[in-house]
Amino acid sequence: MKKIWYKTTLFEYDGPQIFEARDRIGGHYLGVAVLPKDQKDQFLVVGAEPEKMRKFRNGEIDLRSLIIVSSIDEWYLTESNTDESSFEIKLQSGSLQEHDFLPDDGFFLDDYSTSDNIVSEAQQRNNLILEIVVKPPESKIGHRIRVSTLGGILQNFQSLIDHSYRTLCQETGKSKKNIRTDRIQMDVVIPAAAGSFRVLLESSASLNLFDSHTDLASALQKIDDLFANSTNSQKNLIEVFGNHSQLMKSYLMLLRLLKKSHTGFDYSWAEPNYVEPKGCGLSFSQVNYFLERLKNEKIICDSEVEFIGEFERVNRNAKKWGLLTDHGVVTGVVGKDGPKLDGLEVGRRYKFFCKEERGEFGVETTKNILTRYKPLNPRQIPHDVTKSE
Repeated sequence: MKKIWYKTTLFEYDGPQIFEARDRIGGHYLGVAVLPKDQKDQFLVVGAEPEKMRKFRNGEIDLRSLIIVSSIDEWYLTESNTDESSFEIKLQSGSLQEHDFLPDDGFFLDDYSTSDNIVSEAQQRNNLILEIVVKPPESKIGHRIRVSTLGGILQNFQSLIDHSYRTLCQETGKSKKNIRTDRIQMDVVIPAAAGSFRVLLESSASLNLFDSHTDLASALQKIDDLFANSTNSQKNLIEVFGNHSQLMKSYLMLLRLLKKSHTGFDYSWAEPNYVEPKGCGLSFSQVNYFLERLKNEKIICDSEVEFIGEFERVNRNAKKWGLLTDHGVVTGVVGKDGPKLDGLEVGRRYKFFCKEERGEFGVETTKNILTRYKPLNPRQIPHDVTKSE
């Protein structure tokens, strides 16, 4: 007979269903609820390596696989619990797979849980607070994360907020002069909060008596819906993204980074007047699931985009063009009913109005189709050139 001590509950439904435990010398154990014995709760217990437990918590392996690989040498059943914090376990004979204790395939742990202190943090700071939690492999040896991983996640999530906000502005018909991107920026305020690897961010804009973070909160709410819907197999991807290709692109970039970094992604956020935090997340298995869906679903996403820059290159026969913007050269083609390129002057500044067409999900095939253009200073033309003459 052996004794183990309860450490934490990993999954609960009307009582603990999956829990972690330790023995006297610090060995790691996993307990899983099975059918009761003599009207008392009974658990299957296996010794589990810390790295395999990390993969299970991160959604990289399912429960059945973890138990099978961990029970090759030994497996146990609980005999009794002397108190709420300890169990006596008895070594069993034979192969575990010969018995009916194994769970079904496909149970992945959803390790996302909102942080209890986010609401109080938002109240103390009188500001919108966002917490991000990731679990890359390097975090298992301490509170650490690769610089490239942390920088990429922060940059990609801020980009996701920006495109979520712009999508909302398009959907609500907000005029461009009323779009305030300065109101949706986030600052890192606590880069080393306790946890696997947690980052605390605060809205760059402060609240006052006559203001609120409606824009930022609305953008985050849309991101909550995006995370929740992207793993819903009942919804196709056009229902998830609509025709908002930039929103899809920024979300896809974040997921690809997560896959490369071998981690899931959880976040929670709150404003000072919230009672409970909001948020969502994806396990590593869900990240892979969504990216696999991209290979099987084909969809065309179109959106209107504008570019300002110097007309740099032209192929009038092929109707191809290039525009030198502040962010580099943008290339594209002329649409079927688009303007002729004969009147454009190389080196002159223009505003190009384009339809951005993206090909299959998961494939970087973006085409900028020119629908009209407007010459800018030094020689201002008062009207748009909208189509071929």
